[in-house]
Amino acid sequence: MLVKEIIERIRNDLGDNRTAEYSGINLLASIRAELNDCADVTAASGENIASVVRAKLGDVPDSVLGTTTEANVDADSVIHYAQWGTTGNVTGTTGNINEIVELASGNGSLADYAADGIKTIKGMRPDATINGVLSGGFQTALNLYVLARCVEGEVETGTNAYAVFYDRFATAVQAVPAHIPDAELEKIISLGITTIRGRRPDLGLCVSTVPVLETYAMAQASQSKLGSTGNLEVNFSSFNAELDKIPYHYTDEELNQYITDGQNAIKAIRPDADEIMDDFSDAVKSYAVCHALGRRFGKSAEAMSLWQANDANYKNTMHAVPYHWTDEELLILVHDSIRDILKKRSDARMDDWGYELAGIETEPLIGDKYPLRESFAKASEWFSAAGAISCRIGADSGADAKYQMWTKQYDIQIKGER
Repeated sequence: MLVKEIIERIRNDLGDNRTAEYSGINLLASIRAELNDCADVTAASGENIASVVRAKLGDVPDSVLGTTTEANVDADSVIHYAQWGTTGNVTGTTGNINEIVELASGNGSLADYAADGIKTIKGMRPDATINGVLSGGFQTALNLYVLARCVEGEVETGTNAYAVFYDRFATAVQAVPAHIPDAELEKIISLGITTIRGRRPDLGLCVSTVPVLETYAMAQASQSKLGSTGNLEVNFSSFNAELDKIPYHYTDEELNQYITDGQNAIKAIRPDADEIMDDFSDAVKSYAVCHALGRRFGKSAEAMSLWQANDANYKNTMHAVPYHWTDEELLILVHDSIRDILKKRSDARMDDWGYELAGIETEPLIGDKYPLRESFAKASEWFSAAGAISCRIGADSGADAKYQMWTKQYDIQIKGER
C-alpha cells in the first residue's frame, strides 16, 4: 500500500474529499444576476435620436421642409385653395373669386397680403420659422390667408367667404406638425446626454439609456418649444421613471475588487481555503453582493432582504465547506503515526512471516510504499485523522465524537495486536 492511499482514506474520514473537480461559476455573471445588474451598457451614440424624435412628432428636418416667402405666392396657387378644406361653405355673392385674386395680384396686393400672412403665422406659431424665414410646411396656410384677404371686401355683399377661408387658414396653421430646428434639437439631445450621465454615472449613454434619451428629447421639445401646440403629450416624469427603472450597473473593476476582498476575508477565517477557493465561490459571491449594496446604500442596505439573505449565505456557506488539509500536512501526521506505532509495537518492524523489515523509513514520501506491516496502515489512518482534528480544534478535540472514536480504535489495535 502506498502512503498516498492512506492519505486518501484520511481525507474520506475527515470529509475532506472532493469527489469531482469543481466546475466553477462565472462569479461576475452570478453577482450581476443577484444584483439584477442586467443593463446593456454597450456604448451608444445619440446620432439617430433626432430622427426618432422627429418621427414621433411628425416633424421633418430643416433640409426637407424648405422655406416659403412672398415670392412663393401667386394667383394660381391662391385660386387653387378656394376649394380646399371642408370647414364651412361660402354663402352669398362672392363674385368671381378668380377675378378677385387676379385683380389683387395685378395691383400688388397679393404680395402685401402674403407679407401680412407670414407675420400672422409667425405670431401664431413661434416654431414656424427656420433661421427667421417661414417654414415651407406653412405654404398651404399662407395661401389660405391670402385668399381670405382677397375676399375680405366681399363682406359688404353679405358673403361669409372671408370667415370661411380665414377659419380654414387657422386650421391649416395648427395642422402643421410642430417643428424644431436642427440646431435646437441637437442642443436638446446634448443636454439629455449630460443629464443622463449626471443622474446615472453608472450608465452614461449606452444601449439601455438610448430609449430614455429619446423620452428626454421629446419631453424637452414638448415643454420648451411646442407648448400647447404640441401634438404629443410627453413629460419629464416619464423620463425620470424610465431612467430609475434601469438597474444599477457596477463596473467589472468594482466587482472584481469585492471578489478579491471576499477571498481575503474568507482566508483570514479559514486558512485552509487557499487551495480550495473554488469551493467558496458561493460565499465569495454573497460577500460581493453585500458589499456592492453597502457601497450604494450605506448602512441602510442591511435592512434590505437581499443583503440579509446574502449575509446569511456567506456565513453559512463559509462554514459548510469541509476543512481542507494539504497533502503535506497529512503526510506529517502519517509520519507521526509511524513513529508512535514503532514506539509501542516492536513487531511493527516485521513482515507477515516474522522477518524484520530492512531500512524502515519513518518519513516516507507521499508516493512511497507504507514502511510498516500493512496491517498497521489502518492504525496510521486513525492516528492521523484524530491528529488532524486535534491540530484544528486543539483542547476541544477531546469532546469531538470522531476524535474519541478514532483514538479508541487506534488504542485497541495497537494494544490488541501482537
